[in-house]
Amino acid sequence: MPKFYLSYWSGGYRKTPDDFLIDMHKLCALFLNKHYGECYLITDSVSKDKFKNLPFKEITTELDEIKNVNTENWALGKLLTYKILAERKIPFFHIDYDVFLLKKLPEHFLESGVLVQSIEKDVYGVYALDVIEKNIPTEYEFNPNKDDIAYNVGIFGGTNHSFINEYAEQGIKLTLDPRMKDLFLKQSTATKWDVNNPSPGFGPACTCEQYLLKVMSENKNVPITCLLPGSNHDKIVRERYSNEIGYVHLMSGKSKPHIVSEVYNKIRQFEQGIL
Repeated sequence: MPKFYLSYWSGGYRKTPDDFLIDMHKLCALFLNKHYGECYLITDSVSKDKFKNLPFKEITTELDEIKNVNTENWALGKLLTYKILAERKIPFFHIDYDVFLLKKLPEHFLESGVLVQSIEKDVYGVYALDVIEKNIPTEYEFNPNKDDIAYNVGIFGGTNHSFINEYAEQGIKLTLDPRMKDLFLKQSTATKWDVNNPSPGFGPACTCEQYLLKVMSENKNVPITCLLPGSNHDKIVRERYSNEIGYVHLMSGKSKPHIVSEVYNKIRQFEQGIL
């Protein structure tokens, strides 16, 4: 049976977790515990106490390794988590804190070499790959085009530890490459949801995590299994299957009032023994 993990890095998108973010971690963990008996959190010393009352079997602080890193890539903590877990050579799945498994995953997905949530299209424009494509060092083998895809990693993991480790190492290397610093800053600025928000834009994170995964899997002929069919353009098909298997990823909608209310309603149902 694979192990299920969440991660939180204080150098990421949100430096200090607010109450709602903590409660989303709680709800995610409650569903994982219900279906799989236990789950784990990898974080850093700065954030550990924020999560100490949540239902994780163990909370560890391996992300202290990047405690002094300042980067536009807020997914760096996830990439390091993937590397740590791949090095342990056990089947694992990393779940984003805004992903809720209302049911057990279909059994055959748990045997995947590399499992992701789904395909994303139009990434050339959405990720602002044009900002970096002409200047990215050739060793990263990026050759973006306007028909490119990437992989959404709301869930990520599997049994192909050697590939996952190599991919995570490359993502970390790309993130920390000093030649990319100014390029990532421009890409980040171009992909901010809100220009008045001091947090980085999503372009560097999506490039180093989601697009790099597509590039490396193609270059190394590694098959990728998608949990959800279709892509971000096939919303009806994807949402129908998502509802069927009980997979919920809030993504950008998590701050909407009715979503916030439903998260707390589900937590109350767990506390009352209804779920």
